[in-house]
Amino acid sequence: MKKETSNLAQAAVGLQEDLKNMTIDKIDATAERSEPAFQPETLEAIAKREGALYIKPKRRLSPPLGTLPEKQRAEHKRAWEYVKGIYENYVISGEPITFNLCLYPGDADYQWEIPCNVHVYVPRMVAQHLEEIQKYHTFSYIERPQNRWTPDDFTHQFSATGTHYRGKFRPVGAFA
Repeated sequence: MKKETSNLAQAAVGLQEDLKNMTIDKIDATAERSEPAFQPETLEAIAKREGALYIKPKRRLSPPLGTLPEKQRAEHKRAWEYVKGIYENYVISGEPITFNLCLYPGDADYQWEIPCNVHVYVPRMVAQHLEEIQKYHTFSYIERPQNRWTPDDFTHQFSATGTHYRGKFRPVGAFA
């Protein structure tokens, strides 16, 4: 019994000496390292995982043109949010479209190339622009009835006959 008590006393004395010698640096060195905090997945990684293309500007054609007015900052931030969709070319099936776009005063003029018939992530402003630039109107001469003719009048009237689309950008998923 005396032997066990003396062993315990020596262990306690050794533990006290170890605690006295411990510094903050030694404690930090012996501490277990936890894994870094969870970092959300980037949209580029999500696009890669889904098999979609993450489209960046092909080329910057001019330097930034100045600063953006304060009242347009929220609108600008929303316009540069990436959305998922498919661009469909109705005229030449499978042909990608290339265009230049600069909507805001502080932005540079970027050249975009959007492939056809594949899932892509593009900025919201590019998706909206694809809807607008793909629309065109047709016009034709329509003959006026003869009973409404006068000697100095034209016999045909020029008027719009329809609205057509060269292609469409269709939103996919949660952004639709």
